[in-house]
Amino acid sequence: MSSHTGVSQASLLQEEYRLGPLVEMYQTQVTRSGNLVFGGMLIFLVLYLCGLITPIEVMLFPLISASFSSSSLLLMVMMFGFPLLLILVSCSFLFWLFRKDRLWATPIRRKIVVSLYAGGIVYHEGRKQQVVTWEQIRFVERLAIRRWKTLLRYYKLKMDNQTELALLVVIAHVEELGAAIEREVNKRLLPEVLARYTAHKPITFTGLCLNQEGISNSAETLPWHEVEQVILSVEALTIKERGIAKEWLTAPITQFRNACLLEALLEHIKEEKGLVVRERR
Repeated sequence: MSSHTGVSQASLLQEEYRLGPLVEMYQTQVTRSGNLVFGGMLIFLVLYLCGLITPIEVMLFPLISASFSSSSLLLMVMMFGFPLLLILVSCSFLFWLFRKDRLWATPIRRKIVVSLYAGGIVYHEGRKQQVVTWEQIRFVERLAIRRWKTLLRYYKLKMDNQTELALLVVIAHVEELGAAIEREVNKRLLPEVLARYTAHKPITFTGLCLNQEGISNSAETLPWHEVEQVILSVEALTIKERGIAKEWLTAPITQFRNACLLEALLEHIKEEKGLVVRERR
C-alpha cells in the first residue's frame, strides 16, 4: 500500500518538475544478512531479558500475593515491574535502531524508494519526499562503509541550496543508481573541466591539482611521465611514482568532491599521455 502510494506521489512530482520518462526504480530490499542480524539481535535480547525474571522470583510470586501489603507491593514492583519496564525500553530502542539503520535492510527498516528519471530523481522515505534535478546537484560524494569484510560504496548528494541527500547501502543496487547520477553530473560539468585542461589551466580538487604537465599535492609536483600508475578503489586514490616503492600519494576517496569528474579527467589523460589508470574493488 505504502509502496504504491510512494510511486503515485513520485509520478505527480515527476509531472510537476518535468523530469521526463521514468528510467528505473530503486528501493530497500530485505537481505539475508539483514534478517540474520535482526533475528540474532532479537533472540539475544529475548534470552537476556528472560534472564532478568528468574525461576525463584516466579515461585515467590504466590507467597507475595498471599501476604499482600504495601511492602510486598513494592517488592513485586521491583521484582517484576523493573524487568518489564526494561523489556519495553529495550524493545523500543531496538525498533528505533533498526527502523532507520544505515547499514542493514531488516524487516522493520523504513522503506526507501528512489525513482530515477531522465531529468533527475525523486526520493521517498516515510513522510520525506525530495525532488532533485540534475541541474541542482553541485557535488556527488563517494562514501564507503564496511559490512562484515566487504567494503560497500554509497553516495551523498549536495545541492546548490545547501541541502544534502544520502543514498545508503540499504538501497538495492545503490552503486548502479550512483553511477547513473555521476554520468549525468559528468555530462554537465566535464566539458568545462576538459576545456580548462586543454587550455593549460589547473584543475583543482581538494588537496590535488592537475594540469598538462603533471599532478601536484601541497608538497610537490609529479610530472605525468614519472607516474607509474593511478589506482582508484572504493576507499582511496593511490598514485605511484616510477622507480619508487612507496606510494607518492594515498588519499581517501571521500576527500574528493565529484570524484567522478576526477576519474573522467584521469581517463582523458590516460588516452592522451598513456597514463596507467586502474580500478580496484
